[in-house]
Formats: sequence, structure tokens, C-alpha cells
Amino acid sequence: MMPDFSKLGMKGTEDWYFGSINREQANEILLSGQVGMYLVRASKTERGSFVLSVRDTQQTNHYKIVVLPRKNSDGFKFRIGPTEFLFIQDILNYYKKNKLVDSTLTVPAPRPVYRVKIDYRPDSDASAIGLRRNECVLFLDVATKPDGAEDAEWWHVLKKNTGEID
Repeated sequence: MMPDFSKLGMKGTEDWYFGSINREQANEILLSGQVGMYLVRASKTERGSFVLSVRDTQQTNHYKIVVLPRKNSDGFKFRIGPTEFLFIQDILNYYKKNKLVDSTLTVPAPRPVYRVKIDYRPDSDASAIGLRRNECVLFLDVATKPDGAEDAEWWHVLKKNTGEID
């Protein structure tokens, strides 16, 4: 199940958000890019937190983003190091102007695009969207089972041509 991004001030489809990829996958994506390239991903070790992964001069660095409830509000705030922000986008904007370790943030990492291999028609009562062969989709996240475990056979995707999310 995908988190309720609206409570976090997000859509879940931001070009910088890569869902639940792990540290090694983030390293692989970023090490082939330029210094300052970045992505945000869901933390695999601390449920409910995020990680800002950044390509620096010699390596990829990973910074935990802690999600905290806002006082007197049903919203959340985000802490990276000692500094708190109202939105993850505010963190990114701040570090586009201020260095983390070696660099400022420059561009989000490019998201891989996948081409659908076969038509998929969901059951009429399912919340899934239909997909047509050769349609292009962006990976958002791995689906989860009712017990919270990942179900690697099912993905949440964004249809590139319509913006529909499954």
C-alpha cells in the first residue's frame, strides 16, 4: 500500500521521488550521473522516513529525512540533520543553494521508463488500471501485501501518457 502522500505535502509522482528503492539501487542510479544529481526514496530501515541520496564528487551520500507530526496540525514536518522543513520540496530547494558535503543539489536523477509487454485488464472490482502493450510507464513503488511485506510481482506505476496511477 502506498503512503497517503497528500498528508505529506506530496503527490508521490514527483520527478525526484523513487519510491522504495534500496541504497544499492540508489548508488547505481546516481554514480552514473553528474555531481549534485539526487533522488528521494522511502527508507528501507526506518519505516515512515525518507532518504535524500546525492551524487557527490567521490561517492553517493545518503541523508535520513525524519517525518515528524506538526504541533496543532494534522500535517507533518521533515527534519534532515538539525534543520526542520515544512515540505520535502523545501529541503531540496534549500540544498540547491547550500552545500551538503561536496556539492549542492543540481538535477533529479532520471527515472527509468518501462514499456508494457502485454495487455493487462484488471478485474472489474479491482482498483488497478488497465495497461496496453507498448504503453510507457514510470515505476513508482513496489506494491505491498496486507501484512506489509513487499510483493515484487506487482508495481505501482504512472502512465506516462495519461498520468494515471496504479
